[in-house]
Amino acid sequence: MVASIKQGQDSLNRLKVEYNELEHLARQIDQALATIPFTDRQEAKRLIEEYCG
Repeated sequence: MVASIKQGQDSLNRLKVEYNELEHLARQIDQALATIPFTDRQEAKRLIEEYCG
């Protein structure tokens, strides 16, 4: 039982790391989009949504 709790904690920690990495990437994308003129930004967002879900 202790091993299974430890395994669950390890899985949770990995998920937290992945979540933090995704948040960081999202911030970088937002910053990059902010440098694009507005009309092109709308098209960039559409393409990102189309290809990334």
